[in-house]
Amino acid sequence: MPGDLQPPKIGQKPHLIDRLQTPKDITGGPRPPRRQHSSRFDISDQRQRELEKLPGFHEVPPNRRQDLFMQKIDQCNIIFDFNDATGDMKSKEIKRLALHELLDYVANNRSVITEPMYPKVVEMFSKNLFRPIPPPVNPQGDAFDPEEDEPVLEVAWPHIQVVYEFFLRFIESQDFSTNIAKAYIDHQFVLQVRFPPHAMAYSRYRTNSSSSYLNYLILKIPESVTF
Repeated sequence: MPGDLQPPKIGQKPHLIDRLQTPKDITGGPRPPRRQHSSRFDISDQRQRELEKLPGFHEVPPNRRQDLFMQKIDQCNIIFDFNDATGDMKSKEIKRLALHELLDYVANNRSVITEPMYPKVVEMFSKNLFRPIPPPVNPQGDAFDPEEDEPVLEVAWPHIQVVYEFFLRFIESQDFSTNIAKAYIDHQFVLQVRFPPHAMAYSRYRTNSSSSYLNYLILKIPESVTF
C-alpha cells in the first residue's frame, strides 16, 4: 500500500475521471417543483445511527488503512430516514463524508484494494441500493402516470449517488480482481441491479441521473465476473 497519501484539500471534490453527467449539469428552462419521496428500506436503529467522525486515510499509517476502510464501510451500512429532513443530520453528513473519502481512496490510489474488501463493498452497495419502492401513487392518491406526472425525487440521493460512484470506481480500478469478485458479484447480483425493484425504483425516481448511473454500472460489471 502506498506510504503517503495526499490529504484532500478543503473544499475540493474528489478527482474523478469521466464523471457522469447529471441533470444539474444540463442547462435548460425552468421546471415545476418535483415531489420528493424515498423508497422503502429498513432504517437502522437509533443506537447505530449515532455515528462519530473517523480520521481520514492520510491521517493514519499505511498499516491501519485497511482497518479504517472497513470501519468507514460499516458506517456507510447505516441506513437513515431521509423522509425526516431534520433527523440524524450530523450522522447523515458523517456518512456522506465517509462515502466521499472511500470514493477518493479507491479512485486516486493504487494497490489499496485488498481481498477482504470485496464482500464488504458488495454488502454495502446492496444495503444502500437494493430496496423496494412505495406504491406508484401521487400525493392525491391517483395512479402515477409517467407521461403526465413529474418524476419523484429520491430524497436519499445525496448518499445513493456516491454509493453508485464509489462502486463504479471500485470495479474500474486497475487493482480490481475478477477472480476474487466472482464469489460476490454473481449473476443474481446483476439481476438485482438490472431488474425490479431496484431498476424500476431509480428509473421512476430520477429518470436522468439515476438511470445513467444504473446503465453505466451494468455495462461496467465485467462479464467474466457474472458468467
